[in-house]
Amino acid sequence: MANDGRLYSPDHIWVQSISANQAVLGITDTFVIILYEPYSLTLPEVGTTMVRGDSFGTIEGYKMAADMLSPVSGTVIGRNEILARTGKGGEIWSLITEPFTGGWMFVLQLTKPDELKGLMTAQSYRDYVASLKDIKGLLPL
Repeated sequence: MANDGRLYSPDHIWVQSISANQAVLGITDTFVIILYEPYSLTLPEVGTTMVRGDSFGTIEGYKMAADMLSPVSGTVIGRNEILARTGKGGEIWSLITEPFTGGWMFVLQLTKPDELKGLMTAQSYRDYVASLKDIKGLLPL
């Protein structure tokens, strides 16, 4: 994970602003490791409106299944159709191998851009993940 302007939620969702009121969302490589090889996911349809904290879909890996929670509010204006098509079973390679590029999930038209201020920077997220390793042993050291 580089310091590339992305922001992060404690639920392992990354957000990257692409304009003042639009952002791309995806999951972190840490979440991929926690799930252990995700193989199925659901993504929101274009036009879906969500508020911060809403589940925008589910993801399943060999270790667990989880709801993915949106760290920001907005309306879905685009989604990664490759992931949406392959997400109903079978390996999701771009999500596993490129969670920060080819594994992007969807684009939001933000309704509350100030919510971005409540997210973690790359360094804060790295520190957060390090605390999970020490406390919960979720990730390999």
